[in-house]
Amino acid sequence: MEIPDNKGGREDAQAPPSKTALLNLFLVSAFLIAFETCLTRYFSITLGNEYAYLIISIVMVGIALSGVLLSLFEKFFARRQNALLSFLPLLLVLAGLAGMYLITRNDFNPLALQHEVTWKSQLFNLLAFYLELIPVFFLAGIFIGLNFVAYSGAIGRVYACNLLGSAAGAVAVLWLMFIIHPFYLLAGVLPLLFIPAVLSLIIYPKRFSKATMTAAILLLALAEILAVKHPFGGFPYFKQVYASLNIQDNRVVEEKFSPAGYYLVLDNLAEFNSIDLTNNYESLGIGPPPRAAGVYKDGQHIVSLMAETPDDFSYLQGALTSFPYQLKTRPAVMLVGTVGGFRIQEVERYFPARLVALEP
Repeated sequence: MEIPDNKGGREDAQAPPSKTALLNLFLVSAFLIAFETCLTRYFSITLGNEYAYLIISIVMVGIALSGVLLSLFEKFFARRQNALLSFLPLLLVLAGLAGMYLITRNDFNPLALQHEVTWKSQLFNLLAFYLELIPVFFLAGIFIGLNFVAYSGAIGRVYACNLLGSAAGAVAVLWLMFIIHPFYLLAGVLPLLFIPAVLSLIIYPKRFSKATMTAAILLLALAEILAVKHPFGGFPYFKQVYASLNIQDNRVVEEKFSPAGYYLVLDNLAEFNSIDLTNNYESLGIGPPPRAAGVYKDGQHIVSLMAETPDDFSYLQGALTSFPYQLKTRPAVMLVGTVGGFRIQEVERYFPARLVALEP
Protein backbone atom coordinates (compact mmCIF):
# COMPACT_ATOMS: atom_id res chain seq x y z
CA MET A 1 0.00 0.00 0.00
CA GLU A 2 1.34 3.42 -0.93
CA ILE A 3 1.62 5.87 1.96
CA PRO A 4 0.58 9.41 1.02
CA ASP A 5 3.38 11.93 0.91
CA ASN A 6 3.60 14.27 3.90
CA LYS A 7 5.38 17.21 2.34
CA GLY A 8 6.14 20.33 4.28
CA GLY A 9 5.58 18.61 7.61
CA ARG A 10 1.77 18.78 7.22
CA GLU A 11 -0.39 15.91 8.49
CA ASP A 12 -2.73 14.19 6.01
CA ALA A 13 -5.93 12.77 7.51
CA GLN A 14 -5.33 9.42 5.78
CA ALA A 15 -1.59 9.28 6.47
CA PRO A 16 -0.18 7.20 9.31
CA PRO A 17 0.71 9.31 12.35
CA SER A 18 4.11 10.93 12.26
CA LYS A 19 6.42 10.85 15.26
CA THR A 20 5.51 14.48 15.91
CA ALA A 21 1.79 13.70 16.02
CA LEU A 22 2.40 10.77 18.37
CA LEU A 23 4.58 12.97 20.59
CA ASN A 24 1.78 15.54 20.80
CA LEU A 25 -0.71 12.84 21.75
CA PHE A 26 1.71 11.45 24.35
CA LEU A 27 2.19 14.85 26.03
CA VAL A 28 -1.49 15.84 25.98
CA SER A 29 -2.36 12.47 27.55
CA ALA A 30 0.33 13.09 30.17
CA PHE A 31 -1.10 16.54 30.91
CA LEU A 32 -4.62 15.16 31.26
CA ILE A 33 -3.66 12.75 34.06
CA ALA A 34 -1.23 15.19 35.68
CA PHE A 35 -3.81 17.98 35.77
CA GLU A 36 -6.45 15.65 37.19
CA THR A 37 -4.07 14.56 39.96
CA CYS A 38 -3.09 18.17 40.60
CA LEU A 39 -6.75 19.05 41.12
CA THR A 40 -7.23 16.07 43.42
CA ARG A 41 -4.47 17.33 45.71
CA TYR A 42 -5.86 20.87 45.59
CA PHE A 43 -9.35 19.74 46.63
CA SER A 44 -7.91 17.50 49.35
CA ILE A 45 -6.02 20.41 50.88
CA THR A 46 -8.63 23.15 50.55
CA LEU A 47 -11.89 21.20 51.00
CA GLY A 48 -11.09 17.73 52.32
CA ASN A 49 -10.26 14.27 51.00
CA GLU A 50 -13.91 13.35 50.51
CA TYR A 51 -14.41 16.24 48.09
CA ALA A 52 -11.39 15.26 46.01
CA TYR A 53 -13.62 12.58 44.47
CA LEU A 54 -15.49 15.39 42.72
CA ILE A 55 -12.62 15.51 40.25
CA ILE A 56 -13.29 11.98 39.06
CA SER A 57 -16.88 12.83 38.12
CA ILE A 58 -15.82 16.11 36.49
CA VAL A 59 -13.25 14.27 34.36
CA MET A 60 -15.76 11.61 33.38
CA VAL A 61 -18.34 14.21 32.34
CA GLY A 62 -15.83 16.15 30.23
CA ILE A 63 -14.37 13.08 28.50
CA ALA A 64 -17.80 11.49 27.96
CA LEU A 65 -19.20 14.70 26.48
CA SER A 66 -16.32 14.91 24.01
CA GLY A 67 -16.84 11.28 22.96
CA VAL A 68 -20.58 11.76 22.46
CA LEU A 69 -20.07 14.83 20.27
CA LEU A 70 -17.35 13.13 18.23
CA SER A 71 -19.73 10.24 17.57
CA LEU A 72 -22.80 12.35 16.76
CA PHE A 73 -21.00 14.87 14.56
CA GLU A 74 -18.24 12.74 13.09
CA LYS A 75 -18.33 14.41 9.66
CA PHE A 76 -18.25 17.88 11.17
CA PHE A 77 -15.12 17.10 13.18
CA ALA A 78 -13.53 15.17 10.31
CA ARG A 79 -13.74 18.20 8.01
CA ARG A 80 -12.17 20.44 10.64
CA GLN A 81 -9.78 18.04 12.31
CA ASN A 82 -6.60 19.81 11.17
CA ALA A 83 -7.82 23.19 12.40
CA LEU A 84 -8.90 21.69 15.72
CA LEU A 85 -5.69 19.73 16.24
CA SER A 86 -3.75 22.93 15.50
CA PHE A 87 -5.18 25.01 18.32
CA LEU A 88 -6.53 22.57 20.91
CA PRO A 89 -3.23 22.26 22.88
CA LEU A 90 -3.02 26.05 23.11
CA LEU A 91 -6.66 26.27 24.17
CA LEU A 92 -5.95 23.60 26.79
CA VAL A 93 -3.29 25.83 28.36
CA LEU A 94 -5.73 28.73 28.60
CA ALA A 95 -8.58 26.52 29.85
CA GLY A 96 -6.36 24.96 32.51
CA LEU A 97 -5.14 28.34 33.71
CA ALA A 98 -8.65 29.81 33.75
CA GLY A 99 -10.11 26.74 35.45
CA MET A 100 -7.58 26.82 38.29
CA TYR A 101 -8.13 30.55 38.80
CA LEU A 102 -11.91 30.21 38.90
CA ILE A 103 -11.98 27.36 41.41
CA THR A 104 -9.79 29.41 43.75
CA ARG A 105 -12.49 32.10 43.64
CA ASN A 106 -15.27 29.61 44.40
CA ASP A 107 -16.85 30.21 47.83
CA PHE A 108 -17.88 26.61 48.44
CA ASN A 109 -17.97 25.78 52.15
CA PRO A 110 -18.36 22.09 53.15
CA LEU A 111 -19.61 23.11 56.60
CA ALA A 112 -22.36 25.26 55.11
CA LEU A 113 -23.37 22.32 52.90
CA GLN A 114 -24.10 20.33 56.08
CA HIS A 115 -26.31 23.08 57.54
CA GLU A 116 -30.07 22.81 57.12
CA VAL A 117 -30.40 26.51 56.23
CA THR A 118 -27.38 27.21 54.03
CA TRP A 119 -26.98 23.95 52.09
CA LYS A 120 -29.02 25.06 49.07
CA SER A 121 -26.71 27.95 48.24
CA GLN A 122 -23.74 25.58 48.24
CA LEU A 123 -25.26 23.47 45.47
CA PHE A 124 -24.63 26.34 43.05
CA ASN A 125 -20.99 26.45 44.15
CA LEU A 126 -20.70 22.71 43.52
CA LEU A 127 -22.19 23.18 40.05
CA ALA A 128 -19.70 26.00 39.46
CA PHE A 129 -16.81 23.56 39.99
CA TYR A 130 -18.14 21.49 37.10
CA LEU A 131 -18.62 24.47 34.81
CA GLU A 132 -15.15 25.79 35.60
CA LEU A 133 -13.25 22.53 35.01
CA ILE A 134 -15.24 20.52 32.46
CA PRO A 135 -13.88 22.61 29.51
CA VAL A 136 -10.34 21.38 30.24
CA PHE A 137 -11.26 17.71 30.08
CA PHE A 138 -13.67 18.25 27.20
CA LEU A 139 -10.93 19.85 25.06
CA ALA A 140 -8.43 17.14 26.01
CA GLY A 141 -11.01 14.49 25.13
CA ILE A 142 -11.64 16.10 21.73
CA PHE A 143 -7.89 16.21 20.98
CA ILE A 144 -7.31 12.59 21.96
CA GLY A 145 -10.48 11.42 20.23
CA LEU A 146 -9.57 13.21 17.00
CA ASN A 147 -6.24 11.41 16.98
CA PHE A 148 -8.05 8.08 17.20
CA VAL A 149 -10.34 9.11 14.32
CA ALA A 150 -7.64 10.66 12.13
CA TYR A 151 -5.24 7.73 12.50
CA SER A 152 -7.70 4.86 12.78
CA GLY A 153 -5.47 2.80 10.50
CA ALA A 154 -2.75 2.80 13.15
CA ILE A 155 -5.01 2.46 16.17
CA GLY A 156 -2.50 0.31 18.06
CA ARG A 157 0.24 2.94 17.94
CA VAL A 158 -2.19 5.72 18.84
CA TYR A 159 -3.60 3.77 21.79
CA ALA A 160 -0.10 2.89 22.99
CA CYS A 161 0.91 6.57 22.99
CA ASN A 162 -2.24 7.47 24.86
CA LEU A 163 -1.62 4.86 27.57
CA LEU A 164 2.11 5.57 27.86
CA GLY A 165 1.45 9.30 28.06
CA SER A 166 -1.10 8.80 30.83
CA ALA A 167 1.35 6.65 32.79
CA ALA A 168 4.14 9.19 32.29
CA GLY A 169 1.86 12.01 33.44
CA ALA A 170 0.96 10.13 36.62
CA VAL A 171 4.62 9.45 37.44
CA ALA A 172 5.64 13.02 36.59
CA VAL A 173 3.04 14.70 38.80
CA LEU A 174 3.83 12.39 41.73
CA TRP A 175 7.49 13.36 41.41
CA LEU A 176 6.58 17.06 41.17
CA MET A 177 4.60 16.80 44.42
CA PHE A 178 7.86 16.21 46.27
CA ILE A 179 9.56 19.35 44.95
CA ILE A 180 6.82 21.90 44.17
CA HIS A 181 4.51 23.52 46.69
CA PRO A 182 0.95 22.19 46.14
CA PHE A 183 -0.41 25.68 45.48
CA TYR A 184 2.15 26.13 42.67
CA LEU A 185 1.81 22.64 41.20
CA LEU A 186 0.11 23.96 38.06
CA ALA A 187 3.38 25.67 37.11
CA GLY A 188 4.99 22.24 36.84
CA VAL A 189 2.09 20.65 34.95
CA LEU A 190 1.41 23.32 32.30
CA PRO A 191 4.77 22.89 30.47
CA LEU A 192 3.62 19.44 29.35
CA LEU A 193 1.44 21.29 26.84
CA PHE A 194 4.05 23.72 25.54
CA ILE A 195 5.63 21.36 23.00
CA PRO A 196 2.26 20.16 21.60
CA ALA A 197 1.01 23.76 21.46
CA VAL A 198 3.98 24.81 19.31
CA LEU A 199 4.32 21.68 17.17
CA SER A 200 0.60 21.51 16.40
CA LEU A 201 0.77 24.97 14.85
CA ILE A 202 3.53 23.69 12.55
CA ILE A 203 2.33 20.28 11.37
CA TYR A 204 -1.45 20.72 11.00
CA PRO A 205 -2.31 24.10 9.39
CA LYS A 206 -2.11 24.39 5.62
CA ARG A 207 -0.33 27.70 5.98
CA PHE A 208 2.26 28.31 8.62
CA SER A 209 2.16 31.84 10.07
CA LYS A 210 5.16 33.20 11.94
CA ALA A 211 2.95 35.84 13.53
CA THR A 212 0.63 33.15 14.90
CA MET A 213 3.60 31.20 16.22
CA THR A 214 5.09 34.28 17.90
CA ALA A 215 1.76 35.13 19.52
CA ALA A 216 1.37 31.54 20.73
CA ILE A 217 4.85 31.46 22.28
CA LEU A 218 4.23 34.78 24.05
CA LEU A 219 0.91 33.46 25.32
CA LEU A 220 2.54 30.29 26.66
CA ALA A 221 5.26 32.31 28.37
CA LEU A 222 2.67 34.59 29.98
CA ALA A 223 0.67 31.58 31.18
CA GLU A 224 3.73 30.04 32.84
CA ILE A 225 4.70 33.36 34.46
CA LEU A 226 1.21 33.65 35.94
CA ALA A 227 1.36 30.07 37.21
CA VAL A 228 4.76 30.70 38.84
CA LYS A 229 4.02 34.13 40.31
CA HIS A 230 0.45 33.54 41.43
CA PRO A 231 -0.31 30.76 43.96
CA PHE A 232 -3.43 28.87 42.95
CA GLY A 233 -5.10 28.35 46.26
CA GLY A 234 -4.70 28.87 49.97
CA PHE A 235 -6.16 27.54 53.18
CA PRO A 236 -9.82 28.64 53.53
CA TYR A 237 -11.07 30.07 56.81
CA PHE A 238 -12.94 26.89 57.79
CA LYS A 239 -9.74 24.81 57.86
CA GLN A 240 -8.22 24.32 61.33
CA VAL A 241 -4.80 25.53 60.22
CA TYR A 242 -6.18 28.88 59.07
CA ALA A 243 -6.62 30.25 62.60
CA SER A 244 -3.23 28.94 63.75
CA LEU A 245 -1.41 30.50 60.81
CA ASN A 246 -2.93 33.88 61.64
CA ILE A 247 -1.99 33.90 65.34
CA GLN A 248 0.49 36.62 66.21
CA ASP A 249 4.10 35.41 66.37
CA ASN A 250 3.17 32.05 64.87
CA ARG A 251 6.24 30.17 63.67
CA VAL A 252 6.32 27.52 60.96
CA VAL A 253 8.75 24.99 62.43
CA GLU A 254 8.68 22.69 59.43
CA GLU A 255 6.90 22.38 56.10
CA LYS A 256 6.80 19.24 53.98
CA PHE A 257 4.80 18.32 50.90
CA SER A 258 4.50 15.00 49.13
CA PRO A 259 1.80 12.85 47.49
CA ALA A 260 0.91 11.66 51.01
CA GLY A 261 -0.08 15.15 52.13
CA TYR A 262 0.90 18.74 52.87
CA TYR A 263 2.34 18.84 56.40
CA LEU A 264 2.93 21.88 58.59
CA VAL A 265 4.43 21.96 62.08
CA LEU A 266 3.42 25.17 63.88
CA ASP A 267 4.56 26.77 67.12
CA ASN A 268 2.31 29.43 68.62
CA LEU A 269 0.46 30.38 71.79
CA ALA A 270 -2.59 28.26 70.88
CA GLU A 271 -0.74 24.95 70.52
CA PHE A 272 -1.03 22.79 73.65
CA ASN A 273 -1.04 19.13 74.55
CA SER A 274 -4.34 17.92 73.07
CA ILE A 275 -5.62 16.28 76.27
CA ASP A 276 -9.19 16.31 77.62
CA LEU A 277 -8.77 18.65 80.57
CA THR A 278 -11.19 20.47 82.85
CA ASN A 279 -11.69 24.16 82.14
CA ASN A 280 -11.45 24.88 85.88
CA TYR A 281 -7.81 23.90 86.32
CA GLU A 282 -6.93 27.33 87.74
CA SER A 283 -9.56 27.12 90.51
CA LEU A 284 -8.36 23.58 91.32
CA GLY A 285 -4.84 24.83 91.81
CA ILE A 286 -3.34 22.68 89.08
CA GLY A 287 -1.18 23.69 86.17
CA PRO A 288 -2.30 24.25 82.56
CA PRO A 289 -1.57 21.73 79.81
CA PRO A 290 1.98 22.00 78.47
CA ARG A 291 2.83 23.79 75.27
CA ALA A 292 3.36 21.72 72.15
CA ALA A 293 4.01 21.95 68.44
CA GLY A 294 0.92 21.38 66.32
CA VAL A 295 1.14 19.07 63.32
CA TYR A 296 -1.31 19.68 60.48
CA LYS A 297 -1.95 17.54 57.43
CA ASP A 298 -3.79 19.16 54.53
CA GLY A 299 -4.96 21.89 56.88
CA GLN A 300 -6.34 19.63 59.63
CA HIS A 301 -4.73 19.16 63.05
CA ILE A 302 -3.56 15.55 63.48
CA VAL A 303 -1.31 15.55 66.56
CA SER A 304 0.53 17.70 69.10
CA LEU A 305 4.24 17.02 69.37
CA MET A 306 6.08 17.24 72.69
CA ALA A 307 8.95 19.63 72.14
CA GLU A 308 10.41 19.08 75.63
CA THR A 309 9.50 17.22 78.82
CA PRO A 310 7.03 19.29 80.89
CA ASP A 311 8.22 20.53 84.29
CA ASP A 312 4.75 20.41 85.84
CA PHE A 313 2.48 17.36 85.50
CA SER A 314 -0.12 18.57 87.99
CA TYR A 315 -2.55 19.10 85.10
CA LEU A 316 -3.09 15.32 85.09
CA GLN A 317 -5.27 15.72 88.19
CA GLY A 318 -7.86 17.42 86.01
CA ALA A 319 -7.57 15.11 83.01
CA LEU A 320 -10.19 12.52 82.08
CA THR A 321 -7.44 10.07 81.18
CA SER A 322 -6.25 9.92 84.80
CA PHE A 323 -9.36 8.17 86.14
CA PRO A 324 -8.32 4.53 85.37
CA TYR A 325 -5.05 5.08 87.21
CA GLN A 326 -6.95 6.11 90.33
CA LEU A 327 -8.63 2.69 90.40
CA LYS A 328 -5.53 0.53 90.20
CA THR A 329 -1.98 1.09 91.40
CA ARG A 330 1.04 0.03 89.35
CA PRO A 331 -1.01 -1.19 86.39
CA ALA A 332 0.30 -2.88 83.26
CA VAL A 333 -0.39 -0.38 80.49
CA MET A 334 -0.55 -0.59 76.71
CA LEU A 335 -0.82 2.70 74.86
CA VAL A 336 -2.17 2.78 71.33
CA GLY A 337 -0.93 6.16 70.17
CA THR A 338 1.41 8.33 72.21
CA VAL A 339 -0.04 11.77 71.30
CA GLY A 340 3.30 13.08 70.15
CA GLY A 341 5.15 11.54 73.12
CA PHE A 342 3.03 13.13 75.86
CA ARG A 343 1.18 9.97 76.88
CA ILE A 344 4.38 8.05 77.66
CA GLN A 345 5.60 10.77 80.01
CA GLU A 346 2.17 11.11 81.62
CA VAL A 347 1.66 7.37 82.26
CA GLU A 348 5.12 7.08 83.81
CA ARG A 349 3.95 9.48 86.53
CA TYR A 350 1.64 6.68 87.76
CA PHE A 351 4.56 4.21 88.10
CA PRO A 352 3.17 1.42 85.89
CA ALA A 353 4.47 -2.11 86.42
CA ARG A 354 4.88 -2.42 82.67
CA LEU A 355 4.39 0.02 79.81
CA VAL A 356 4.13 -0.79 76.11
CA ALA A 357 3.51 2.04 73.66
CA LEU A 358 2.36 1.49 70.08
CA GLU A 359 2.44 4.32 67.55
CA PRO A 360 0.09 3.57 64.61
